[in-house]
Amino acid sequence: MTLLQEIQKDAVDSKVDVATLLRKCKILAVRLKNEDFKKWVQFELDGYPSRDSIPDYRIIGTQSFGDFSGPFGSGMKNAPIPPMCVPKEMHNLISKLVFPEGAAQLRSLISENDTSPLKKPWPQNIAVLVGENIYDGLNLLQAWQLVTPAMIVGILDTIRNRILNFVLEIESAAPDAGEGTLPPTFTPEKVGNVFHTNIYGNVANLAAGGTDFKQETTITVAREDWDSLCQYLMALDISPDDIQNLKEAIKKEPKAKSSRFGKGVGAWIGDMVSKSVQGLWKVSAPIASTLLTKAISQYYGLPS
Repeated sequence: MTLLQEIQKDAVDSKVDVATLLRKCKILAVRLKNEDFKKWVQFELDGYPSRDSIPDYRIIGTQSFGDFSGPFGSGMKNAPIPPMCVPKEMHNLISKLVFPEGAAQLRSLISENDTSPLKKPWPQNIAVLVGENIYDGLNLLQAWQLVTPAMIVGILDTIRNRILNFVLEIESAAPDAGEGTLPPTFTPEKVGNVFHTNIYGNVANLAAGGTDFKQETTITVAREDWDSLCQYLMALDISPDDIQNLKEAIKKEPKAKSSRFGKGVGAWIGDMVSKSVQGLWKVSAPIASTLLTKAISQYYGLPS
């Protein structure tokens, strides 16, 4: 079996960890004499040294949550933090997750028997800066970004898939390339083109920890028009009971102050996001929070 065939076999075998697959790719990179491939393999094994060097498939959208306290013992736990409550220049800091870790370290973050989400804490200075601007009458105690195991699995699968595509194309042009034999027509430039097309080329974006779901990209909810909000929520397959719970929360909080939701509406969004994390609603948690926040913001006439 040639090295190219070994790599193909390991790429389609989920029992072979990605780090082992990458080590074989390191041998291939040397034999191909391609510096870009060598560098990419090394980064994927050891981790990326800076954000500028991190490929797009390692940057994934997510949602932030926090614990809040208020007067007379009031407060909220695990409540979603709408991006509209944070200055625009900070949006990427709270709504994008960057994974610079090497493949083995990424794999160590998840367990096959544990599907619980992880938390990446916010920098404390950001939490202090925006802490009073999120929910009316409440102050932010701590905040974090949601990290689901499916996000990490998705990154590892992307690495595996791109390696497979790369070696298949290399094999079709030069079957013995893995043994260090390159035909004269298979120039370093052609190897480089194959690498950039398959490793850094256009591929489908990861749905941040999602499964099969219907993502509505156009949100059209009229201001203070319950029927339009209700129809939108029904299109997202939200249950009638959950929609009724939101209706009751809005009755108690008919107006939103500035860009802040009331505690009841915020708690309802948090409950729906929790259901998506538990698999009770087939929309990934980050997308769930984004869609609901935008729709309710339009209902209140807030910028979203």
